[in-house]
Amino acid sequence: VMYLLVAGNASVILAHGDEVAQIKSGALVGEGGALGIANKRSTKIGAWKAGMVRLIRLQGLSIGKAVQRCPEDCKALELQFQQRSQKNAAAEAIRKEWIAKSVIPLLKGCQILNGFSTKLVSKIAAPLLKTSFAAGQDMFVAGDSADSMIVIVDGEAEARCKQGKVVARLSTGAVTGELAVLGLLSFRTATFTACRQSDTVVISSSNLRQVLQSSEAASKHLDKLAEERRMQIDRGFPVLSLPVGASNDVCSRTIALHSTRYILAPGETWKIPENALASGAHHWIFARGRGVILAGPSDHPMNPIQTVGAGATPLVSENLCIQYGARVVALTPVEAFRISCMDIQLATISVRSLPNWFPRFRALEREACKHLKDKLFRAKSVIDMARPQKVQILKPLKHRSSTRLNAPGSVSQSNLEPEKDYERPIFLTTPRDPFAVRERPLSPSLKRPASQSAILDSYPSRGGKDDQNDQKGHGGVRLRPLSATRPKTSSQ
Repeated sequence: VMYLLVAGNASVILAHGDEVAQIKSGALVGEGGALGIANKRSTKIGAWKAGMVRLIRLQGLSIGKAVQRCPEDCKALELQFQQRSQKNAAAEAIRKEWIAKSVIPLLKGCQILNGFSTKLVSKIAAPLLKTSFAAGQDMFVAGDSADSMIVIVDGEAEARCKQGKVVARLSTGAVTGELAVLGLLSFRTATFTACRQSDTVVISSSNLRQVLQSSEAASKHLDKLAEERRMQIDRGFPVLSLPVGASNDVCSRTIALHSTRYILAPGETWKIPENALASGAHHWIFARGRGVILAGPSDHPMNPIQTVGAGATPLVSENLCIQYGARVVALTPVEAFRISCMDIQLATISVRSLPNWFPRFRALEREACKHLKDKLFRAKSVIDMARPQKVQILKPLKHRSSTRLNAPGSVSQSNLEPEKDYERPIFLTTPRDPFAVRERPLSPSLKRPASQSAILDSYPSRGGKDDQNDQKGHGGVRLRPLSATRPKTSSQ
């Protein structure tokens, strides 16, 4: 069967839903099947959205008779079919390259997908479509129903609360709506507006579950993530672990829902996500255990920059650590949480009145960030001074008259010491490494949270480089039992 477009325009849509071309009135559609060249449709033809479309359906019997009478015209239709097929194949190749280079690396950085193998993430990304937003266009509005997460593949967006206040600015690599995919949140908490032309992909909860039907381990992984977030809500951590006199109110529970829990073994370094800056500022809150902030070589006299955790500063700014190249190393088994500053603002703005503990939290936040910034700035200045510098030895000046007259004892070019570059540190330090704690194996008594687990058994790969990076040891850590009472709080 072949169709003739009489009025209106039609869209050519690939198998996964991408619109690649438009067909105007007077064009033929379906010539490959009518001529017997193709046994199935390679694309879908959709009606134009701007108006009505009228078609004439040509039966196969009449087409066969026309081909017998005019075989030369049949060659023209075959050529047209081949050209269209080549264009469709080129468009599909471009789409697959875009998925492989731009989408899959970002999906592997998502909190709920970073434990999946590369092959499983590729299967999730295969049917995704590019959704573009113009500058000033809303991606979604606060209060709308939510059952999907959005990944900004290329672009920037502003997050605004219901009152219109801008709470964060997101860029390429940012992910939002992960709790909606897990079934923990049924509405949008903020309005996202594109600041410039932005390309995104949308992963709905139903489509993700459908892809993961063949992987029982991956489905259980998502269920475990959701269950751990519910347990965090009941505990009220990380807010209840701070010395701000907080109670397990709505704001504390909301912040707990949006927090990601981590377990670090002694000597383990907190690994900052690759796209950490894409989703705005984040804080690390240490609920239990102690660690140190290091910058530069571990044996440098300025280290440790600061001690964090129990009995010390419990809050660390992730952006400051990235800005000054610092890192956090656990000294004891550590239970810590990573929370977005945007989620903290949205959790407190959405309530009618601020909780009593929030001003004390803001004061703790300001003091901790200012104290850490001053220490990192001084440490970076000293470390930069200690780096080897090139010292050039100047040549002695030649006396003009002696050079001109070639007098005895004059300085000739051959007598000069050749120019050399010497590397001399400004000051020397005694080699020591007191904070290079060897990472000890974790006890199997308490496993790491699901956010630090890897799912590799469902889709075994051929041992590629990407999958080898995924295969990391994940064990447990022995922590002090949780006390039934709330942690002690200050009366500030």
